[in-house]
Amino acid sequence: MSRYNPLNLPFDSASEEAGSLQFTLVDSDVLDLSEDNRYFFDVQLGGSKFVLFRDKYLNIRFIHSRPESDIRIATIGLAGLRVNERVSIICTWSNDGDSLSVSDVFSPSFIYAAQQTKGVILPLGVSSASVHGKLWSTGSYRKSLADVELSDAKGLWDWHLTSVHNLIDGLSACWSVEECKWRNALFKSTLAMQCIVILVTGFEAYTRSRFAEMDKEGKEPNVGALLKRFDPKGYSKKEREEHRNATGGSELSGVLEIRNGKGLINFQNFQQCKDAYNKGYGIKFGELWNIGLTPRRIQNYIKYRHAAIHSKGVPTIGYDTKGYPLLVDIPQVEEAASDFSCFVEALHVETLL
Repeated sequence: MSRYNPLNLPFDSASEEAGSLQFTLVDSDVLDLSEDNRYFFDVQLGGSKFVLFRDKYLNIRFIHSRPESDIRIATIGLAGLRVNERVSIICTWSNDGDSLSVSDVFSPSFIYAAQQTKGVILPLGVSSASVHGKLWSTGSYRKSLADVELSDAKGLWDWHLTSVHNLIDGLSACWSVEECKWRNALFKSTLAMQCIVILVTGFEAYTRSRFAEMDKEGKEPNVGALLKRFDPKGYSKKEREEHRNATGGSELSGVLEIRNGKGLINFQNFQQCKDAYNKGYGIKFGELWNIGLTPRRIQNYIKYRHAAIHSKGVPTIGYDTKGYPLLVDIPQVEEAASDFSCFVEALHVETLL
């Protein structure tokens, strides 16, 4: 695969047939008009060419040139967007069509989206004028476990999400073949519910690890406010002092690591996690970019997880019009994966500011 990919966006595991790429860029020169065109990427996947660039008229254009077929173009004007400060871009492609969405992340009302148009354009030569900036967040709907970095919080989340996607793919493939020996409703629902468990575990792993990472990155947490919320009586004072003396860790490390590593905060408890980020770093989950009702849905997934772990049988997610129980299925898992991904991406960007 030939490529011009100055931002090192994750195309290695991308498919020519269908895919999605999303990334967030901070402090970029995308609005710098000293060059007519600035490229995000110009890559070849199989016989198809994918190009994303900003033209001299301040449009972002996503071009998909398919072999022996049409050229697809999606264009978005950047007027009114502060994309030089922070820009979030999503490109999608499939046999049915391509799309592009762009937002500056600051204003939920300014989320611009465009579907493809078909046409012929002059070939673009690869230019050395690339878009520069800090790449805070990247992702795709499908990743290889080999590409996951487990040494940081985001990598932990990617590992859990990738595991779920692999399970969904395997389960969907099995369910489409009648001869598959695992093709039965109970197996499907049980495995689907296990995917919810993995997503909740990934959410806990990410939020806990990221909370500690911010401290190490120099973002000073308000430990006093955390203790007032999670240990108002001061019962942990001696234990925290002993931990700091033994490890040489920060004040926050004591809060997170005492009590055999469990700490004072249960990050799998959504309310505690929400309060911790608010009290510790002033981050409010309800004010994350474009978050909508996602936090409420995540709380429901956590309830499903607890029901699966602590009760007998497979938990229901509701009842149909005839009163029959509804079990977790592949569509619910895909929706849950999308909700958790949106939440983690929004929170991650906020923690990096």
